[in-house]
Amino acid sequence: MRNIVLIGARGLSIQLLSWMKSDKEKFKISGIYDDTLSFSKKIKDINNSKKKNTNFYLTIGDPLVRKRIYLSIKRKNKGLKFSNYVHSSATVSNKKKIYENEGLIVGPNCVIEDKVKIGICNILNANSSLFHEVEIGNFCTLAPYSSCMGGSKINDCVLLGAHANVNPKIKIKKNIVIGSHANVVKNLSSSGIYVGNPSIKIKDLYK
Repeated sequence: MRNIVLIGARGLSIQLLSWMKSDKEKFKISGIYDDTLSFSKKIKDINNSKKKNTNFYLTIGDPLVRKRIYLSIKRKNKGLKFSNYVHSSATVSNKKKIYENEGLIVGPNCVIEDKVKIGICNILNANSSLFHEVEIGNFCTLAPYSSCMGGSKINDCVLLGAHANVNPKIKIKKNIVIGSHANVVKNLSSSGIYVGNPSIKIKDLYK
């Protein structure tokens, strides 16, 4: 039985636990940390030296919040490495190289094809796909059924909404949110929120 710690106690943590159960994994929750909920412990109190042989999962969907908390935890816990989780139904090419990363969470029926490059602390929700030669940075979130087509390049802290699609060889800069069902047909270089088919920017991020 594995001891696990969840950092973030909202929707993504519930999903991760359900995926683990569907994989027949045996685990014990030894800590839940979330500054926004009264029943959980505070993130500043995380101390990995007191939790030997424990898997830490960063279950926060918002890319920018996930990055901020990751950096905060790492400053206090130098040796902590976040665990990867890949559902047994996911199709992953070049597993050895993909698994060298940390903080990767891959849900049921996801696809990571050959020659994909992927950074740290990325989340692929159920049925999302990274097709051949995609490059994806750090702290990105792919919502269910979203996809990045062959050769596309995604920078840090990008969120793809459910059923969003990035077309082949498209480049997306950092700190961008792409709405549900959006279709990205040209490069996106300005931070902000994009929706529609074809996708257009509707406002700056978090303003």
